[in-house]
Amino acid sequence: MDFGMFISLVAIAIALGALWVAGDALGKIEDQTQVILQSHIQPLRADVQKITQHLNKIQKSIGSANGTEKDLQHRFTRQDEIVAELEDRVVKLRQDLDAFDKSIPGRYRVAPGRKATKSRVDPSFQ
Repeated sequence: MDFGMFISLVAIAIALGALWVAGDALGKIEDQTQVILQSHIQPLRADVQKITQHLNKIQKSIGSANGTEKDLQHRFTRQDEIVAELEDRVVKLRQDLDAFDKSIPGRYRVAPGRKATKSRVDPSFQ
């Protein structure tokens, strides 16, 4: 059993050595990979940051445009109310004018197609 024990110890030592060499190689590969990734990722991060800043500016512009749109919508609504109010006043004025026109007796009216006679005022009455 001594020989078998010796062989197993040597096998374990070789396996541990192989693991150590593989771990060391893996560490070097990871370091190189990190350097390569950083060199490629750094410009992408800068681009992403620029895009983010640009999107923030666009968002602010959209927010101000929405505020302007709401303000304009409010103004248009107010203008519509004013126009409706003016139309109501014109209708009321037309009704009042029609009522006034109907209240004038016929003897004071000029027939259509006839010229109104000019009345001459006597200067002695002035």
